[in-house]
Order: sequence, then C-alpha cells, then structure tokens
Amino acid sequence: MGRLERRRKELDSGGVQQGVTTREVITVEQQELEVLRARLDAVERRLRFVVMAWVPSVLVVILLGVAVQQAISQPQVLRTRRLEVVDAAGRVRIGLGVSRNGAVGLSLRDAAGRVRIGLAVPPDGAPGISLGDAAGRARIMLAILPDGELGLTLWDASHRMRVGLGVSPAGASGLTLWDAAGRARITLTVSPDGTPGLSFGDAAGRERIGLNVLQGGSPVLVLRDAAGRVLFEAP
Repeated sequence: MGRLERRRKELDSGGVQQGVTTREVITVEQQELEVLRARLDAVERRLRFVVMAWVPSVLVVILLGVAVQQAISQPQVLRTRRLEVVDAAGRVRIGLGVSRNGAVGLSLRDAAGRVRIGLAVPPDGAPGISLGDAAGRARIMLAILPDGELGLTLWDASHRMRVGLGVSPAGASGLTLWDAAGRARITLTVSPDGTPGLSFGDAAGRERIGLNVLQGGSPVLVLRDAAGRVLFEAP
C-alpha cells in the first residue's frame, strides 16, 4: 500500500516518468490490489483451518476431563474373601484374606515362598506384626494384647525368645533378656509409680541380684542365694 501512495503523489506532482500514462498506473494499482486480496484470502483460509483443528482438540480435552472426574467420583469396589498377588513365575508373593473365624491376615513372601512380613488381626482384635528370616521363622514380633499390653519380642534362629520389651496397661514398662535356654538373665523394670529396678538371674532363671531406687531416692541392693534367701541387703 505504500507504493500505491507514492505513485499517487507522483501523479499529483507531475513526477511520473516519461512515457507512463495514467491508465498504466491504474492498471498496476489494480494488479497490486489483486495480489493483496489473494494473500488475504490465503491467510483467512489458513486461519480457518487452524481454528477448525483447534476446536475439536479443546472439546476432546474437556470431554476427557469430565470422564476422568466421573471415574474418580465413582467408587470402585472389589469384594473377595482372599486375594493373592503372584510374580512373573506364578509364585504367590502377597496374600490377603479373612479366615472363617474372622481373623484378618496379610503376608508378604519372598521368591522361595517363605513369609517375611506378616500382619494379622485375630478374632479378639489384638493386632500383631512379624518379620521373618530366610527360613521363614518369625524373628521379630510386635503385638498389642487384648488387655492393652504392648509387647515387642526378638527371637533367635531356633525360635527361642531372647529379648522382650513390654508396657502394661497400668503403665509399668520392662525389658527382659533371656539366654539360649529361655531363662531370664537380666530384667529391667519401671513400675507405674516410677520406681526403677534391675535384676540379674542365674542359669536356673532365679534372681540373684536385685537393685532398686525407692521413691525417696534411696538405693537398695539385695543379694540372694540359689534358694532365694537374702545373703546381703543394703542399706
């Protein structure tokens, strides 16, 4: 359009080159207008194509969003008495089920089929969790008993309890260490009133040394013989 304006100014000022008539200038202007019109038509067609392609895409996105929202809002429920998850070789790796007596259990197994983690809630409602070794033996157990007592136990490879930690419903706490024969050798307790105690047992599991700190702060030491008789007491 700038060239058309310059040509008009040249005509008005008489600065048209020699041999160029007004009709020729008008013809050139018409040709340039036709070229501009063709370009505008091409741009309009391209814009129409982009819009036509963009609108369906937007509609698809909107429809997918609505579908996903509906899927989230609708509850999906799977009802079964037992569920097993297998690996690529068909071995059961996860088992979840409810027994006939109402106990609920979840077990996680290794590639050899041995239970490594077990969670259970028996009919009495006392939950428990166990961790097993490579042989499938439970080595760590954590449970809450029906009366509310909390217990953590550690077991050796022969399935003998070696360490026990517990808290009673009344508030007493205790730690017990057992030997390979299952006899308590060291016991550490704190009574509900806060009185601490420490005892050492012999090979028969009898307490031979007792140490306590009374509420007033006084320490008490008691030594006993194999029959349980006091040999020494201080103070």
